[in-house]
Amino acid sequence: MGEAGVGKTRLARELARRSADLGATVMWGSCPQVELSLPFVPFLEAIGNYLSAADLPWVRRRLGPLVSDLADLFPALGPPSPPSPDPAQSRVRLFEALAVLLRVTARRSGLLLVIDDLHWADATTREVVDFVARRLRGERALIVAGCRPEALHGDDPLALSMTGWVRSDLATKVELTPLGPLDVDQMVSAMLPGRPISANLRDLIYERSEGNPYVVEELVGTMLNLGEPRAAAVALDLPQTVRDLVLQRVRKLSEPQRRVLGLAAALGKAFDQTTLFALAGGDEEELDATLVTCRRLQLLDAEPGRGDRYHFRHELTRRVVYEELPRSTRKRLHQRAADVLRELSDTPAVDLAYHLLRADAGDAAVPFCIKAAEEAQRRRGYHEAADLYERVLPLIGDNWVRGQVEGSLGYVHLLQRDPARAVAHLAEGIRILEAAGQSVGAARYRLALGRCHWERSRPDLARGEYEAVRVALEPHGASEELAQAYVLLSGLADFDHDHARALDLGRLAVNTAIDARAAAALHSANTRIGSALANLGQVKEGLEYLDRAYADALAEQFYSNAESALYNSIVIRWQNGLAREALALVPRLRELQGERSQDLASFTEGTLLLLLGELAPAERALTAALLRAEQAELSTLVRWIRIRLAWLHAVRGRPDLAVRALPGREVQREQQEMLALRAIAIRVLLDAGDVAAALVEADAIIEPTDWGATPLKRWLFDAAVEALIAGRRVDDARQLAAQTEGDPDPYQSRMEGRIALADGRLGDATKKLSGAAEMFRGLGYAVEEHPTRLDLARALSRAGQRRAAAVELNKVIEWASAQGANRDVSAANRQLARLGAVAKPPAQARPGGLSRREWEIAALVAGGLSNRGIAERLSISERTAEGHLERIRNRLRCRSRAQIASWFTQQTAVSGYGPDLKLVEGAVAERNSHN
Repeated sequence: MGEAGVGKTRLARELARRSADLGATVMWGSCPQVELSLPFVPFLEAIGNYLSAADLPWVRRRLGPLVSDLADLFPALGPPSPPSPDPAQSRVRLFEALAVLLRVTARRSGLLLVIDDLHWADATTREVVDFVARRLRGERALIVAGCRPEALHGDDPLALSMTGWVRSDLATKVELTPLGPLDVDQMVSAMLPGRPISANLRDLIYERSEGNPYVVEELVGTMLNLGEPRAAAVALDLPQTVRDLVLQRVRKLSEPQRRVLGLAAALGKAFDQTTLFALAGGDEEELDATLVTCRRLQLLDAEPGRGDRYHFRHELTRRVVYEELPRSTRKRLHQRAADVLRELSDTPAVDLAYHLLRADAGDAAVPFCIKAAEEAQRRRGYHEAADLYERVLPLIGDNWVRGQVEGSLGYVHLLQRDPARAVAHLAEGIRILEAAGQSVGAARYRLALGRCHWERSRPDLARGEYEAVRVALEPHGASEELAQAYVLLSGLADFDHDHARALDLGRLAVNTAIDARAAAALHSANTRIGSALANLGQVKEGLEYLDRAYADALAEQFYSNAESALYNSIVIRWQNGLAREALALVPRLRELQGERSQDLASFTEGTLLLLLGELAPAERALTAALLRAEQAELSTLVRWIRIRLAWLHAVRGRPDLAVRALPGREVQREQQEMLALRAIAIRVLLDAGDVAAALVEADAIIEPTDWGATPLKRWLFDAAVEALIAGRRVDDARQLAAQTEGDPDPYQSRMEGRIALADGRLGDATKKLSGAAEMFRGLGYAVEEHPTRLDLARALSRAGQRRAAAVELNKVIEWASAQGANRDVSAANRQLARLGAVAKPPAQARPGGLSRREWEIAALVAGGLSNRGIAERLSISERTAEGHLERIRNRLRCRSRAQIASWFTQQTAVSGYGPDLKLVEGAVAERNSHN
């Protein structure tokens, strides 16, 4: 990092030369300083040059199925992938393909990737740099990015990314500062070997250059062009500015040569000789001579290894040449460039748009701007597509075209996770198109607008858009858009607990998708059917539908559909007592790689870990998910996460934080969200001692409302029953619990046990609460089991079974102390004090200060299990296992799994603490069974 001219590029070129000498692969790409750009420019340059000389069959083999994703950018790799119905996921696959290509190259030979002028990078390129930097961590790869500090601001996305890289030890910032007097002296001597230079001249060069190496070069070059240094020291008043230095050299060119240099400056920092010749016209030998002269005057350089391509020695040089031209001349040069480039078949539309806009030919630029935006969108560069659409909008005269561009702009804003900005453009595009009688054409934008409304917590507005699509398209027969409308309406009905309607709409969507041959819509429709069936009580059949929909969508590379099916199957499982099974599916959600997949994975992982009583990792997952969702302004997901965090804060003994975390009621919510909010709000308010507020929530539950499937309804009613009993309204609690009597269920048993305890029927209370606690334990729902044991202890104590009550309370304390569930620790200790008992002494301390779970994981590492094997063995997520392992390394200061295994073996032999040696033996047997 350093100011312009300080030597960033020169240093990187020397590093590249030395890396190549050592046999490493060097890829070099520069970010252009242009108004209009397509995404991935430095990667197109760096990887394109590499592939031109690479072993392409080897590259294709190593990329595997990802090769078709990269072929969109690099045709030499083969046929590109077909257009994806899933833009967000196809973008992630492209990022992953780029990372895989760099990774396999690094493993083969070592890799140096140079991204020059990163401060000028487009938004998508910055995202790719961040993505591949994290993917290449630990590989034989070095990414060097040159950047100017003055181009960054505190809230600049690149500045924030760089801060994150440094904090996470992903990057080291190397600041290049101006040279000191001695350094300038050495540089001048190296440029003028054997020539005597007076001290006065050296001081003058340092004073004028202020230690900037580029300016030193320009000053010395000027002296060489004007005469010997010794004479110059007396006769020459050196130019005061870089601009003067460059212009002094430009004035040595003839008028025709200056014209050619001006054309080159209009083309950009780098240009092809062939393109320049086509623009300049005239005799090629004279043009060759002009290029030779410009190189001699240190204005231009040939690009290494590409004799037909040139670049200005520095962007400052190009800028001086360009800005010296009169504005009318610049316009003529850009118009000339556009006229010539239009005749070349391979000219990118973005280049033509740039030159036409610079020539003030707005009408002519419109189709090229739109084409360039569509190309950026095809390349998954949604930020760049949005920039191009916004640039062209004021220039459009045709109303129909304007409507299409407004809609497209809104759509790409939605794709880049900015629904707030998308709404106005989508609405305007729809208005224009429908006013022109194009209601069918506007339908796809209505679907996008509905999605925006849903993301912004307005399901009522979303439903209105989807119904409008249905009305517009049904008269025209089956289509993909109509099938999607049915799918989305089915989802909204399911969220509002109208599961029968959701099932009908899902089946209608299937038939429409089959008739329209819309594969993506078909996968979505099957997901909706599966979810509706499960919510209607046909859980096994519903999960079969969902699992089949996930597998089919994944096989056909419809990743968004696979994500939806998988997420719904996880939710259905945890709602029906299968949280451990659901948690094992979370890694599959992460493997889909999309940003939304990562958001949902963190949310579901945190929720499931909370339910299973692993509070610390649950808090980390939910906090990370909240940060991501807030940054993306995903208000619906933000509320979902905050509801779970409120519950977690309550369990951890932070009632004030819990109450503050509860979302407000100022927005309309689907029934599914209201159910979770009311159930958790009651628990939070009771923990905070606000029984009156909890009763308000309970009364809302008592009102005649369709609260959905029985498992969820029992969870909700259980919370309401607790509030009603706390408010001495036992009859209301009894009537509510009676509505869900039926099959054995831990929440039903807890409701009935609490009511029996309130009635004084201690035998029934003990039986019901004991059964509920054991059912929760069997499910692994520790966060529900131990509050149930607190109620059980109360029943046992009142029945005179003080010793049995103390046993239950010690069980609570053992779990709650290990997990940081301070609410339950305090409650159990208060009960023990009333019993006149004390908490059981803590178990023997484990060596290294490891927790119980960490000790178990160390045992399984010693047994040779992988992270995935550990996760499966302990019924936790692979990410949770990785987190525990990282904390073990930090506590024991071990750098490898082998060191952890050696430490564990020694400790069990020396300390005598070896209750988990059976884990080791079991892990060894499990590992051997797979070999």
